[in-house]
Amino acid sequence: MICIIEKKIKLWKIAVFITVIAVWSVGIVAAEESIQILSIKPVPDLTVDDNSTLEDKTDVFHESGVVDRIGMSEEGKTEIVIGDRLKYLAPSTNYYSREGNLISLTYFHVGSNVGYLVNSAGEITDLYLLDK
Repeated sequence: MICIIEKKIKLWKIAVFITVIAVWSVGIVAAEESIQILSIKPVPDLTVDDNSTLEDKTDVFHESGVVDRIGMSEEGKTEIVIGDRLKYLAPSTNYYSREGNLISLTYFHVGSNVGYLVNSAGEITDLYLLDK
């Protein structure tokens, strides 16, 4: 009788172990299925060599001009006035130096000469610092 009970307990332990492994495996598969690869938008070719500057590439920009103001809107969006035109910065805006290196918004100020690209919503997605 004790031998039968011990066998049932052993079978029960094996069943629990197999169930735990199965649940764990399903969790791994579910986690793998939720991983997404995000698309990367290509950066325009603005390579600066010894004989050219970003200004020579102005046909790449949607618009360019001088920064009149940088601030925050009442909705909490970063806004910038360039050449008397109010524009909003997209949340994922990329900022570039005169050499084409990534920089932060703090490098831009009133009087900066800039070129920019916009998305379909009219928000600036790429802002380039140009020579004066």
